[in-house]
Amino acid sequence: MFGALLSPAIRWIGGILLVLSVVFGIYYKGRLDERKLFNAYKAEVKAAAMAQEEKTRKIEEKNQRLFQETQNAYNTKLAALRTYYSVRIAGKGGSGLPQVSSTTGGTDEYSPDNLPPTPILAGLCAETTLKLVMLQNYERSKALIAE
Repeated sequence: MFGALLSPAIRWIGGILLVLSVVFGIYYKGRLDERKLFNAYKAEVKAAAMAQEEKTRKIEEKNQRLFQETQNAYNTKLAALRTYYSVRIAGKGGSGLPQVSSTTGGTDEYSPDNLPPTPILAGLCAETTLKLVMLQNYERSKALIAE
């Protein structure tokens, strides 16, 4: 009689263990599949990140080269502009003729807004204009590189 009571209990415990092992197996298999998918996704994201880093590095190299070229061109043009206006301000035209006497005080020395003399102001305006034009060209070129 004791064997008859034990037999259904063992069957129930065996059945429960079988159901639990099947559920655990399904869970574990799903977890492995998800891990495979996640690892594939991580590899894809890593590859995309590396490709983007390479693209960014190339763009930065181009921008650095563009910056250097723009800086050199600006310095060259600025030096030429300053030379041009320094000749105008100093009045040294390079000819052997005597210099024209400077004008008397008045409009060249003082302005109501305390601006510098007109030749100096023209030189400063030309430098600012050159700076603006070079900056606009630089930004335009940089935008073309980024595309």
